[in-house]
Amino acid sequence: MPIRYNSLFFFTWGLIAFCCSTASPSWAQGSLEGDWKALVALYNATDGPNWKNNINWSADLTTQPTVQELDSWYGVRVIDGRVIWLQLVDNSLSGTIPGSLGSLSQLKHLDLESNSLTGTIPTSLGNLSKLEELFLH
Repeated sequence: MPIRYNSLFFFTWGLIAFCCSTASPSWAQGSLEGDWKALVALYNATDGPNWKNNINWSADLTTQPTVQELDSWYGVRVIDGRVIWLQLVDNSLSGTIPGSLGSLSQLKHLDLESNSLTGTIPTSLGNLSKLEELFLH
């Protein structure tokens, strides 16, 4: 799959890499629980109930999903018990990207393009050392 980048991407990613000194929340210890909480934070911060497709997503923080349940969330891919893929293109997300996404330490692909996201890109995304593809425009 070809990787699409533009000059804004390189500038933004360089800035994130330079500034990434934000500490992760205490629950973000590289676990399924941390990944789940980061996804719930995204859902809550970007008006998840009004997304075009929010199949199987939930703002319920009382019951941690199983690996299979989390893997069934629209746009989420889980391998070996960790979130590696998050793709919510043109899905009516509105609001800001939560810094907790930076705790998805196994994430390889993040695509939130063509939504109504506002604010700055969290510096914590610079913690995503396994990230291979990033689309935010």
